[in-house]
Amino acid sequence: MRLRNNTFLRISLVKPILSLACTFVLSFYLAATTPHTSVAHAATGRIASAIVVVTTAERPSQPPVATVPKKEVATEKCTASWYGEDFHGKTMANGEPFDMHNPRIVAHKTLPKGTKVVITNLENGKSLTAVVKDRGPFKPGRCVDLSFAGAQKLDFVDNGLTKVAVHVAQK
Repeated sequence: MRLRNNTFLRISLVKPILSLACTFVLSFYLAATTPHTSVAHAATGRIASAIVVVTTAERPSQPPVATVPKKEVATEKCTASWYGEDFHGKTMANGEPFDMHNPRIVAHKTLPKGTKVVITNLENGKSLTAVVKDRGPFKPGRCVDLSFAGAQKLDFVDNGLTKVAVHVAQK
């Protein structure tokens, strides 16, 4: 049927375009929401005449939940020592001067500078939180050097050495 000025032509073009758009939207939705789906489009000219959906498995009632693996946190058990007056004021590996009265200073051979650690004295259960700011100890069998104040907090100044657990704190 022809209305005034090509109205018929515009209506006849809109119908196939809308039909085709709806076909694609529906097929993408079904393909995304239904597992193992095969979508077939049968088209005659510009108009999509059929959508055939074949499903080989049921859609799960709940989508699977993605689990994010937790970061591994290292704990090292070893012998700790302390350093103090002979190194007080000298430059540490991070460029700052060593302060033997700061209990938060720790030297470690391999942990990156700036790593926050919790050190627990395994002989008495006392612990402190510190930051790796220096390198050492350089004597065999030791893994961590604490400042004088750190050794006081863990109560092993008189012994000089103690068994500790060095736990890397999560950032």
